[in-house]
Amino acid sequence: QLYNFSNEGITEGKDTVKEAFAEVNIPVMRDRPLVYNLELAASGRFTHYDSYGSDFVYRLNAQYSPVEMLRLRASYGTNYRAPNLYEQFVNDQSGFFGGGSDPCDSFGGLSPTDPTFINCLAELTPILDNPNTAANEALAFFNASSILVNTSGGQDNLTAETAKSYGFGAVITLPRHIADFSFAADYFHTTVKDEVSTLGLTILNLCYGDDPANFPNNDYCPFINGRNPLGTVYPGTIISFQNPYLNLAQQVVAGIDFNSRYSTPIFGGRFVAQAQATRMLEQKLEVFEGSGLFDYNGTLGYPGFGSGPKWTGSLDTRFETGPWAFRWGVEYIGRASGEDLTVPTLYPGGGESGTPGLPYTEDLVAEAYFEHGVSVQYELRDRGQITLGVKNLFDERPPQISDSQDPSGQYFRLSNFFGGGPYDYLGRSVFVNLTASF
Repeated sequence: QLYNFSNEGITEGKDTVKEAFAEVNIPVMRDRPLVYNLELAASGRFTHYDSYGSDFVYRLNAQYSPVEMLRLRASYGTNYRAPNLYEQFVNDQSGFFGGGSDPCDSFGGLSPTDPTFINCLAELTPILDNPNTAANEALAFFNASSILVNTSGGQDNLTAETAKSYGFGAVITLPRHIADFSFAADYFHTTVKDEVSTLGLTILNLCYGDDPANFPNNDYCPFINGRNPLGTVYPGTIISFQNPYLNLAQQVVAGIDFNSRYSTPIFGGRFVAQAQATRMLEQKLEVFEGSGLFDYNGTLGYPGFGSGPKWTGSLDTRFETGPWAFRWGVEYIGRASGEDLTVPTLYPGGGESGTPGLPYTEDLVAEAYFEHGVSVQYELRDRGQITLGVKNLFDERPPQISDSQDPSGQYFRLSNFFGGGPYDYLGRSVFVNLTASF
């Protein structure tokens, strides 16, 4: 509870969960022609919630090695999750978004054909237009006040989440006399139905960015509690909006995981390198039933949702000799862009800001990001260990992006940095860890 900023009612609730789990592993065949190993596995879980009833989920796995160096694997499974206590019972938690989060803030700079321009003009004209002036004063609207948001639980409206996932892949392990090396590649695909979440600012963006033929009777606008009338301190500003926990229609993710490891003795010690990478193939979301799946793969992150780059990865190298261990690692975050989710924006004024009525360029691209780290560790025999390291060795800064005026591309920023990724916002830092055993 923060005085004059945010408050929350008593969040109180209870639930009872009972579960039973069983698993079986079956070694089917081994050391036969073209069957070095064949294993099957199955597991099941029965869950009963007092609040959401019962469900049974299961998982099937199979592993097959025609020869020792090659292993093929596949799996299929289902999942079930009832909303947790906070999602069910949070009691009118209030907070604020900045005035610039209003999609109608300075909407006069948008193209007249943009749905947000059309919808904001239709809503603000009756409030702000002065019939005694030639120009419509609604076109000059900017939001000078913060926006109140109320988050509430969805106990009576939420349903449980369900999911189906499957995957398959292969692992290659070279014989030790050739090299201590392994490589794995696995495809994964998961579909989640009725995911429990809040939409946040997406409620505003999708309300005003929707087809004008549906405005204001779409799925999103009913959550908004109107605008201040003329004669109030901030006429035209959003009074407040509701941000309840609700069920998203479905979310789909698919991709390929890569993992490799190499180890070799060298210089009287041992060198180990491990590389991991993920290539996302799909990151699709359907908010409400019937609105259709949209693939946000490779985007900066649609407001309120993760999305993210198509490629991420890491490389970890380590050299150990005696009590000493030296490590160098690299984290990689691929390029992501919000350009395809925006429409050209027009300069609202002249002078240094540009020529009125002409489009201007926004930087809505987060370029590829590399973050390096190093450390040295000394093992104290039977005592513990001391580690000295540097995070973000080259002081790599997060990518900068523009403050987009297009509501479909309003991205969270920390200063001028994109705030929606796993970047380092602190800069280079030195750390010392001491672990003691006794």
